[in-house]
Amino acid sequence: MIALCCVGAAVVFDVILAVVYGRSPVAVVDTLLLLLAAFAVELKSSAWLGLAGAAITPVVAALLGQNPVDTWPWAAFVVFLATIRSVPSALAGLLMAVGNCLAIFISSGQINGSMLAAVFAPFAFAFAGATAREQRRRWEAIAQRIKLAEVARESEVRQRIALERIRIARDLHDLLGQEIVMVSLNLSAAELQITPGTEGAKAYLGAARKGIQVVLRETKRILTVLRT
Repeated sequence: MIALCCVGAAVVFDVILAVVYGRSPVAVVDTLLLLLAAFAVELKSSAWLGLAGAAITPVVAALLGQNPVDTWPWAAFVVFLATIRSVPSALAGLLMAVGNCLAIFISSGQINGSMLAAVFAPFAFAFAGATAREQRRRWEAIAQRIKLAEVARESEVRQRIALERIRIARDLHDLLGQEIVMVSLNLSAAELQITPGTEGAKAYLGAARKGIQVVLRETKRILTVLRT
């Protein structure tokens, strides 16, 4: 979207200059083609179409009597964007270089030294785009590994917490469970030893037994929660 805005701004600027200086409307055809090419590249699925549009823009400019060199910076920018998307850098540079050289030949009618820059610039921008694409993929891979590491660490922490809860539940069961059972048995034995006339003591022992049963139920509930 940023690239599309930049090329769009160039088109608007070119149109303004054409109006101010009274140039022919065909003078803005090349920038309009570049705008369409940048828009195609932004669609991602049409990167090749955008690259083709950028490659033919200098040719169109030359056929319309314009200087094709004026289109090189923005066309190279479109090539850079296309290689960032998916287009192989070598093919992108070759296609743009052919378009530039053909435009120079149409404009000047001969092969001259400017064709060296016409070949070098597209390949430079294409390889720059490929480098940026690989760098972005590398950062995305690093971010993915970091995310997976965080997920694994969180899973390990949850597993350790679960194991610790199970250990606590096991210790409570082994320790408190046996002690509560022993206390309950001792209370039952004490009730059997009660003699006539000591019903008050028997009532206290019964209340103690009920209290032990409450403790036992609560302990079981806590163990259930810990094991969940």
